[in-house]
Amino acid sequence: MTSPPAAPPAPSSPPERNQAARILSGAAVLMLLYFGREVLVPVTLAGILSLLVAPLVRVLRRLGAGQVPSVLAAVLALTLPLIGLATVIGSQVVSMAAHQPGLATDAVPVEIRERPLGPMQLLRQVFSSVWGRSAPRMSCWSCSSSSCSSMNRCAIASSS
Repeated sequence: MTSPPAAPPAPSSPPERNQAARILSGAAVLMLLYFGREVLVPVTLAGILSLLVAPLVRVLRRLGAGQVPSVLAAVLALTLPLIGLATVIGSQVVSMAAHQPGLATDAVPVEIRERPLGPMQLLRQVFSSVWGRSAPRMSCWSCSSSSCSSMNRCAIASSS
């Protein structure tokens, strides 16, 4: 006797649906992270700081200190070096700023052009340098005027 043929496997959901669901769920997660950052950033920072303080709290607890004194001592032991580091960096910045009073006045002078060349003016300049004569007058695409001087940033079109 032969066994009946096995039923074909049930078709899974189409790959397009799976991919669409992944994209939508990813977008939802990103949206929640974006709008929840005002809450999530402090919570994440608190979690990181608790991981930094936990080993010292454990040691102090084993030495016989209570929970509250252990946590206070560990937070103080973490805070004091950070305050000292901020003080050293701040004093270095103040010292550097005091020794550079003419920093802004010692800047190299920069030549400032009136306006960069627009595409039409650049084409006209290239045309005249290659063929040795001036380019034919073209009309401005913004205002359709042949007397427009800027060609691409038209003052006539923006004023009307």
